[in-house]
Amino acid sequence: MKRSKSCLSFLLALVLCLGVAGPAAGALTIPQIYDASIDLPLSNARESALQPFKAEIGEPIPLRAAVESCGGKAVWKNGVIEITHERMTATLTIGSHSAVVNGVETELDYAPYINESGRAVVSYGLLRPIFVEDGDEYAELKDFAIPTVYQVMEMLDMAGMTLSVVDLDNEDTAWTQGFGYGDVENSITVSEDTLFEVASISKTFTAMGVMQLVEQGRMDLDASITAYLPELNIAAHPARGGNTAVLTLRSIGHHTSGIQSSIMPYFIGYDQDLITNKFNSIVTDLNDSYLVAGVGDTQAYSNTAITLMGAALANTAYPELSYMDGYVKYMDEYVFSKMGMNDTTFIRAADANVSKSYESASAGAEETLYIGQLPAGSLASTAADMAKYMETMLSGGVYNGTTVLGQSGVDTLLTPAEVDSDRYTFNNEMGFVWMSEDVGSTIMEHGGDSVYFHSMLMLNQETNLGVFISGNTNAGAYAASLLCGEILLAAMANKTGFEPTIAEDPETQDITLTEAELLPYTGLYSYPSTYGFINEDGRLTVSILGEEIGMIPQSDGTFQDMDGGRYRYVTTDSGEVAFSFCLFGMEYYLCDVLGELSVENFDAFIGDWAYVPSVDDTYMNGLYAEDALLTISTGNGYPAVVDSESGLSIPLVAVDETTCYQPGYGRDEGYVIDLVDIDGVSCLRYMGMLFAKQ
Repeated sequence: MKRSKSCLSFLLALVLCLGVAGPAAGALTIPQIYDASIDLPLSNARESALQPFKAEIGEPIPLRAAVESCGGKAVWKNGVIEITHERMTATLTIGSHSAVVNGVETELDYAPYINESGRAVVSYGLLRPIFVEDGDEYAELKDFAIPTVYQVMEMLDMAGMTLSVVDLDNEDTAWTQGFGYGDVENSITVSEDTLFEVASISKTFTAMGVMQLVEQGRMDLDASITAYLPELNIAAHPARGGNTAVLTLRSIGHHTSGIQSSIMPYFIGYDQDLITNKFNSIVTDLNDSYLVAGVGDTQAYSNTAITLMGAALANTAYPELSYMDGYVKYMDEYVFSKMGMNDTTFIRAADANVSKSYESASAGAEETLYIGQLPAGSLASTAADMAKYMETMLSGGVYNGTTVLGQSGVDTLLTPAEVDSDRYTFNNEMGFVWMSEDVGSTIMEHGGDSVYFHSMLMLNQETNLGVFISGNTNAGAYAASLLCGEILLAAMANKTGFEPTIAEDPETQDITLTEAELLPYTGLYSYPSTYGFINEDGRLTVSILGEEIGMIPQSDGTFQDMDGGRYRYVTTDSGEVAFSFCLFGMEYYLCDVLGELSVENFDAFIGDWAYVPSVDDTYMNGLYAEDALLTISTGNGYPAVVDSESGLSIPLVAVDETTCYQPGYGRDEGYVIDLVDIDGVSCLRYMGMLFAKQ
């Protein structure tokens, strides 16, 4: 991984790159930049980046990867390729339509060729027999999904993906398929048994464990979290308040708890034992921090809150054990083993069949990183095991005759319920931890993104269908989300003729607002390097990370950009002006309009602050050089954490001379920065990290 001397570069990367998957790639829009704000892969499918790449039977796919992923061999020598598989043999010549297939001379519609990446490619139609057998119930879906996945992987330079599709109404309940390589360097292909990091999909398993204990009467979703973690006492936000005693499991499951999203030393590390064991100090460390909002003030995705819920589960099930040992023991014995998910694990053995990590397939494998917040994102699983999980959820909590969770528990997890919040960053309805999406039929889903692995899981109970897909390459960060939605929609269409219906935003007319009417929307916004201004034409313009977006007032009170994106400004009960993105009848909170910020009370904060490594802080120690700096400045006319390399800045609001905070109510916003005395040294405390004044 590239080392950086800029702490802010990394903090921005967390917000922009490690959030739940955002909208499809394309022209730059505000929702794309606010990556952690919107997770609607199906709703965006109609305009997704995949539309030009939906492959047909004649479309090319990489020959060697396709053959070897199905257990065959492809030998290429002097322009001649010999294919050997239990269901077909073939001799092909690069650039020639003439071939011998299963001993018969054959004229190919598409000649094999060498693509720009130097790989031999052939039509999917030629290799179809190694994927599709006679009578295959998934044949129609395979003919769409297989060439599409391979084409997307090729386009994005991805090493490997793993896929499972479940249809409870098929005799063969599951179809699992590996694509490409889990180890490019050693030509080891992805199989249904290759472990992939599923990251935040881990949260759904934690929710299942909690619901088991709820059904047993040992936990209550509406009880205070302190009933299960009596020592927990997170300080109220110095400006917004909040009370640990009113935090509930339900508020955590709906992401409305007001608990910060990430504590940096917990997030990722190079040493699995050290980073995962930090889970044991989650309560102690949170007690040394602040809430970022009150319960229900905002719906802001929080890894830390789900990790805390896992600690509550562990302390309830095994109070005599550490949080980590109790959590892992419970999940292994009462969740994974009951579903026959024998390869799924939070702690990976040295000899585990786990995929390597890639920034891109052509760049080579990266050093393995481990996520320390076990209940929120540490799980590794396989396509085969994820198929068992989907079957269990679609079968009312029963797997192979064993009741894993009662129907009432499954209903709580998978039934959309109204979320009690003043702001919504992904949906005003969701299950317990599971997110929901209505495309004419309800889809329950959850994505998962680590540094290199990107996954998506979707269930449609109406058609008894589920799809899981994961990729091992960061260059394909959006691929899993988009492909999962496309494959599920195709499966639903094949099975029932389903056509998605998505609510359209109302038609409006352009109107003109006076400068005085636009003035409340100008000035600083709470998101990094974002501000609004009135241009020389009298039009409101929002500049976000250097990209200027013109805002045209509409007759319904919204604003529209030149690409049709719709936005709304709303003054909250507390007088704050919230900026939201409108999509398909919903409004998704993006940030607050701040206007002007005072530089008073910032004297003690101004300057360069050096990161103070801790003995067991393997991630931060490995990521940064010892001279990594956090810079706080008022040089731009407002107080901010400033990245000296890029010039990007996160605005700050002072509470007093020793305390300030990041404004805004979205993910990774609201963090308190305070000055504390550590062994006689004045330090700055921020996101669980300490910095010493230079």
